[in-house]
Amino acid sequence: MYYTKVTQDDDVVASTISDILSDAVSFGNQVSYKGNRVTVYEAVQDLCDIQLTHKVLSWVDDGHLDL
Repeated sequence: MYYTKVTQDDDVVASTISDILSDAVSFGNQVSYKGNRVTVYEAVQDLCDIQLTHKVLSWVDDGHLDL
């Protein structure tokens, strides 16, 4: 499973959990704006919480949109 978070400065503005990496990346691309940092982590869920095992990828949105 993958945990995606979008941050502006130190504030988390959006996050989600996905089973597929491409869905995690797509979420980050859809909800981020110029200057936001998108970070995707591999995660596992235990009984009480989600544990982030390691960072898979991260990028800063440049505001460019290809259609």
